Order: sequence, then structure tokens, then C-alpha cells
Amino acid sequence: MSLVKVRPKGQITLPKKVRDELDLREGDLVEAEVIDGQVVITPKKLVKEDALRRLNSLFERMRERNPHITEEQAIEDALNAIDEHRREQPVVSRDA
Repeated sequence: MSLVKVRPKGQITLPKKVRDELDLREGDLVEAEVIDGQVVITPKKLVKEDALRRLNSLFERMRERNPHITEEQAIEDALNAIDEHRREQPVVSRDA
């Protein structure tokens, strides 16, 4: 167990061993809550790991087909494909 110091603005530094074990990097999000008088910090991902892997795979395939594609164009193409896919799906009533 490591001892950490609360800084003037309430900031703390997680020990490297903890960051490494949780695969936390600068900019990652964590949730902090008090449970039974203890601070519990839980790593949070905004994107599910599987979805991120599939998206990266899609971008790699796009780059193989067009090595000069920019990241912005790849994102725009992917969003257009998602919109088109959604338009083709039948509308299902939630009341059914």
C-alpha cells in the first residue's frame, strides 16, 4: 500500500505501480466515490474495448485501401456508413 499526499487543489498522484497495474495513462478518466469511509477510484472507459478494437480494425482496412486517407476523412466515411446503415434498418416500435 502506498501513501499519497493531497495537493492544495485536492489533487493526488497515483503511484506508478497502481497506474501500471490498472493501465492508466495521462488523460484517462477515473471515477472517485466514497464507500464506507474509503475513497474508491475506478478506471472508466468512454468506449468499450471491443468497440474500440473493431473501430481501429476498420480504420486499418480503410488505410490499406487508400493509404493517403486522412484521419478526418476516415472518420467522416465511417460516420456516413453508420448513418446509411441506420437508415436501412427497419423501425421497431418499443410498444410492441
